[in-house]
Amino acid sequence: MNILILNQAFEPNAVVLGTSDKIIFSIIYFPSEGEPNNNLFITSEMLQLKKINKEEINAIAVVNGPGSFTGTRVGVVDAKIIAYTLNIHLYNINSLDLIAAHFTKDIFTVLLPAYRKEFFMATYKAGKRISKDEIVGLNDLKSIKGVVVSVENSVGSLFKDFIKVNLNPEVMLRLVFENIDESLPLRDPLSLAPIYLHATDVLFKKTKNG
Repeated sequence: MNILILNQAFEPNAVVLGTSDKIIFSIIYFPSEGEPNNNLFITSEMLQLKKINKEEINAIAVVNGPGSFTGTRVGVVDAKIIAYTLNIHLYNINSLDLIAAHFTKDIFTVLLPAYRKEFFMATYKAGKRISKDEIVGLNDLKSIKGVVVSVENSVGSLFKDFIKVNLNPEVMLRLVFENIDESLPLRDPLSLAPIYLHATDVLFKKTKNG
């Protein structure tokens, strides 16, 4: 089965096409400012370059947050469009689970900047989630014990026991196929919603000067 994986929820962004045992193509990149929808363009260009018909894509997986408000929303919409147009299964990947899949030792916490001095957070043990997604402030970070894992270098300045991981297409594929084995695809691809956690804050929270 050929599965397409899209990530725009956090940087770096990613477009990966592969099977359970090989990568057909992968692009890991940092998008230019103001260009949140590069993944569809990259996918189209890579399919042409590799001479792959879009009908050869059998399923799609998308990172649906938590993460960048705009990037997450655009990525989910892109995945819905592809799944609906090609009439293929759609799977979702949690951002923090994806980062955690790159590090499996003992108990650790995954952090992803949510900006405005906030962070998305979840705790894992041997790669398995043991807490729900949370959004926390700087003061809450003081309670974190043990290793902290992130794709963001900026998080490292806050912790002594910090591990920076790099987004790996092989890890992405492995996680997606594990999810496929453990869960059913979304019955209605158009029902997939982004995980914002603080969507109301992003849209409606007033500043002190507002």
